Amino acid sequence: MMVMWEHREMSVKKLGKKLLLDSGPLMPLLKNLEKKELVTKGRSKEEAVQLYAMLRKKLAHFEGQGC
Repeated sequence: MMVMWEHREMSVKKLGKKLLLDSGPLMPLLKNLEKKELVTKGRSKEEAVQLYAMLRKKLAHFEGQGC
């Protein structure tokens, strides 16, 4: 979550590199976070094959609270 907090939106591939995870463990993790409405997944408009993960806007009120 800290990586997502710092970047807000990034490709799943880039997120995996930062976390040193391949798509095997990363996709179920993102799926669980999406079920809890903490992140959303979507495709890039420029590159349809590029999958992105975005931090949900409803978490913005936690910013600066040291959560």
